[in-house]
Amino acid sequence: MEMLTERNAQKLFPGFRLTGRQVKMAGGHVIDDVVTAMTGSKLQHGVEVKGWNDSRWRQVLDAWRARQGGTKLNEAQEVLAKQLEHLLDQLSDAARAPRGPPFLVVTDKLSRPTRNKLTTFLDENSPNVLLIHIEEAKILELTKHLRAALKLPEDLSGGAP
Repeated sequence: MEMLTERNAQKLFPGFRLTGRQVKMAGGHVIDDVVTAMTGSKLQHGVEVKGWNDSRWRQVLDAWRARQGGTKLNEAQEVLAKQLEHLLDQLSDAARAPRGPPFLVVTDKLSRPTRNKLTTFLDENSPNVLLIHIEEAKILELTKHLRAALKLPEDLSGGAP
């Protein structure tokens, strides 16, 4: 998904160009990309890409909500909640001046309930994030192409769709 984001940066971020990959922020976190405005302002935005499918987003968001509600999480749920905590840290670090609000790139195939949970999560925890969607069909197509080129099995456990 990072490759798709980088290949399609001008289409996904009109008026911006990709100016950095795997960029270390002042707070110590690494974000996937930085885009810079092509206008005189040269405003920069951090870009974080999450190649999670609907099921994964639902799991991490449910774990986060349970933790926020005071529910004791099992080990697997705690790992999921920490993934979102790390995402928030990355987005916060990416938003520090002199940068503008960060972009978060996700699949376009989120169910309505999952999309609503993600929107609520972002509104509550990182309200200035700009959400960008990539077509899941393109994600799956590139994944299939890369697996074939690298002679990897179609079904990798724990991986992307």
